[in-house]
Amino acid sequence: DHALTKSHARHLSIDRCKEMGLKIAELESDDEIQDAVLSLHHSCMLTFSHTSALKIIENHDGVAYIRSGGPPMLIQAPSGVQQEDDAP
Repeated sequence: DHALTKSHARHLSIDRCKEMGLKIAELESDDEIQDAVLSLHHSCMLTFSHTSALKIIENHDGVAYIRSGGPPMLIQAPSGVQQEDDAP
């Protein structure tokens, strides 16, 4: 409800979300998932704070669309770079 939160960035607590009937899986209940999510979050925050990037969209093949203050960039992971799916 926009009248209640007034922003996409407004925090909603786990308890409040559960009260609204949302099904919530707490991040802290799975160390592996929590580590992956926090690693992604920190990578994005560093990218946004140290570049002109405004939006990042990346697919499972390592192809990323990055919207910056300048023209959009399309980035392909260099060949030879091991993707997570290729890891032994």
